[in-house]
Amino acid sequence: MFNEKEKSNREFQPGLNTESLRRTRQDDRLKLRRADRENRLQAKRQALANRNTRSYDDPQSAAAQGGNANANAQPQQAQGFKKQQMLQQLPQYVQGCYTDHPATQFECTQRIRKLLSIEQNPPIKEVIDSGVVTRLVQFLQFFNMPRLQFEAAWALTNIASGTAENTAVVIRYGAVPVFVSLLEKSQSDEVKEQAIWALGNIAGDSPECRNLVLGHGALSALLPLCHSNLVSQTQITLLRNSTWTLSNFCRGKPCPEWKYVQLAIKALSIMLTCRDDEILQDACWAFSYLSDTDGSMGSEHELQQMLAIKNSGSLDRLISLLEHQSPQVRHPALRTIGNIVTGSDEQTQYVLNLGVLGKLQGMMTNDRAPIKREACWTISNITAGSPTQIEAVIAANLFLPLIQILKNEKYEISKEALWAISNATSGGSPPQLAFLVNQGVIPPLCSFLKNVNNKKILMVALEGIENILRAGQKASDGGNGSGGRNNFAEYVEECGGVDYLEQLQSNQSIPDEIFEKAAGIIKQYFDGAEEADNMFDTNGSNRVQGDTNEQQQQAQNGAQFAFGTGNAPQNQNPNQQGQGQSGQSGQQGQGQNFSF
Repeated sequence: MFNEKEKSNREFQPGLNTESLRRTRQDDRLKLRRADRENRLQAKRQALANRNTRSYDDPQSAAAQGGNANANAQPQQAQGFKKQQMLQQLPQYVQGCYTDHPATQFECTQRIRKLLSIEQNPPIKEVIDSGVVTRLVQFLQFFNMPRLQFEAAWALTNIASGTAENTAVVIRYGAVPVFVSLLEKSQSDEVKEQAIWALGNIAGDSPECRNLVLGHGALSALLPLCHSNLVSQTQITLLRNSTWTLSNFCRGKPCPEWKYVQLAIKALSIMLTCRDDEILQDACWAFSYLSDTDGSMGSEHELQQMLAIKNSGSLDRLISLLEHQSPQVRHPALRTIGNIVTGSDEQTQYVLNLGVLGKLQGMMTNDRAPIKREACWTISNITAGSPTQIEAVIAANLFLPLIQILKNEKYEISKEALWAISNATSGGSPPQLAFLVNQGVIPPLCSFLKNVNNKKILMVALEGIENILRAGQKASDGGNGSGGRNNFAEYVEECGGVDYLEQLQSNQSIPDEIFEKAAGIIKQYFDGAEEADNMFDTNGSNRVQGDTNEQQQQAQNGAQFAFGTGNAPQNQNPNQQGQGQSGQSGQQGQGQNFSF
């Protein structure tokens, strides 16, 4: 069982202001993830508008979900003309819906649905203003006319795929409980599928809409459809839509109530056994939502949720999916694993024991850019753990590709590699830091000091360099302050790191804390005390005061970064044999390599 007492801040180095940076980095990550989610949701919702070739009782066209619609799409000008023609006839369609003639009801409802299925700017507002929505909801209850139910459900689904205000109209007219009843009572798979689409669109609008849908029993009605016994194309299509809707039931913060989460995890663990790529993709995204804990629910609730995911047996399957042929499956599977390792050391170790590190190297070197970034982010949370876990990353040969990414990849990817390396310098043992130096980490780490526009990343790079220099100093003087030769400092100087540090001091646009950190490193490790003092004197009283604060802070936190002291992580085992071996094993045959 995951132990709450071991839950720690795994995303940030102890040397940084962990609370504020944790919030900042989480905000950055959440913005990216919310954008990913919203883009994905909107694309899925708008796919309805591309299903113009589909009709009732046509499983093949239903399965295609309008796959050829784009190829057959009319030119925009022709579509616009057709839209205007149909809008002129909208009052007649509405009038026909309110007749008692079944054939007229069906034909007019279908025409309204086709009007709402126009690809470019469907006239949702005009249809709402016509007053026909309440009639469409009534048609959902015509169980003796499944074709009419199907067309009405499709039209309402398209309305719910619009803005939040459009979705609210469908809710206000009482469609949600009727859609749930269709899942329970309808004998038509096509009608059920359309009801599932509608509920997924409504739930995906906001956590409040999601909770409303769940409160009407939608999850319980959906669960009987969630099975892996698929024998027909209709069943596959139905389960694809069920999985997507279930993933929307899991989206949003705060997470759904625990009673719903329990049921969702059980269903999702079944869906992970399917072989269909689309089902796997949405099931993995659902797990990524449920594992993305941010403290909003309270630690006990979040631990309970993580434990349920672990006990479902799904993590083993998710790790195996990291090698899936489709990047659309690999990406959400990796996101889920990355979320898990942001928790306690015990959570991380559980995932490591399942062999996740062996899957990550290929994702870092041969995969798409978003997956490379996600892989580096995942490793950064592992290297924020115990020295034993850092040793596992060394044993999996992951630091060399991290260093290559740090050197060569674009900024959005390389900054995640920077976090992974900097975290390792903060929590690693002296032999592990020597291993990183021998792997060539210093030059690319120093090169990151050129990113003067990002204060946070500058601080991460400076902390990594300082940690390495501190370890080198301890090695050179044997811990007795004798002031021997610091080979790591020479490496920093040889690659131009001191020049970067001096440029930071001369840059008047950088924040005081960056200035002070750079000045402190020069004074401590490069005999720059006199020169730095002169810079303080010529740069104004604020810089002088900042240096005084820095010295006071260093005096208060003197041993914070010390290796082998009482400030090591509580679960660190001193004198671990494996760590010493890694530091030595990377050094054989390299002549000038250093160890502790």
